[in-house]
Amino acid sequence: MVETKEKSFNRIILPVDGSESSDKAVEKSLYLAKKTDLPIIALYIIDMNIYSKTLSSDQVSEQWKAILSNEGDSILKDIKKRAEKHNINVKTRMLEGSPSEEIMNTAGKNDLIIMGIKGKSAIDRILIGSVSENVLHHSSSTVMIVR
Repeated sequence: MVETKEKSFNRIILPVDGSESSDKAVEKSLYLAKKTDLPIIALYIIDMNIYSKTLSSDQVSEQWKAILSNEGDSILKDIKKRAEKHNINVKTRMLEGSPSEEIMNTAGKNDLIIMGIKGKSAIDRILIGSVSENVLHHSSSTVMIVR
């Protein structure tokens, strides 16, 4: 456990989506984990709710979910590989649901959430709002937003 004057942290919670901003959060998380020996929990969250309104059939929805799942596997494997090079303890989780809710449900009060400021696309921000903004304003955990 790392202690600061104000708060001590048990883990780093790292939500990822493959965006440039997310990759910067990965770099910051790896750097801090290396310096502090904190374990990282990397999260990839599939939010089918935003797609269910536009996808017409269950079959199309399942195909899209498979695409997102494959993307998530690739992103999480890359993070694990990068962490292992530096002997950093990383666990990966793929979840389904509202990204901000899943992030806050995973993070404990003494965890540090490190996330990118922007998601993959502007349309996602329009449809679901800013996940980072939502987590920042509603989480009981400490949140670090990386530009």
